[in-house]
Amino acid sequence: MALGAAVAAVAALAAVAAAWTLASWLATSEPVSGWTSLVLSVWFFGGLNLACLGLVGIYVGKVFLEVKQRPNWIVKARHGSDG
Repeated sequence: MALGAAVAAVAALAAVAAAWTLASWLATSEPVSGWTSLVLSVWFFGGLNLACLGLVGIYVGKVFLEVKQRPNWIVKARHGSDG
């Protein structure tokens, strides 16, 4: 869950930066030279990297739970409990 929040934060930060640079360009008709494309691409690919890392983490977690070979449920009748 924390990784998902980090991905959302990076994406939101990239969106805010894109809006700011667009507003700056519209107000002054002069783009910030080189900074916009560099920073936005780094943030975009950083967010993409975090998203992929999150998918790998989910996969590893599911593999870990499967390797423990515990049952998904326990039948109450076998333990003598009627509930």
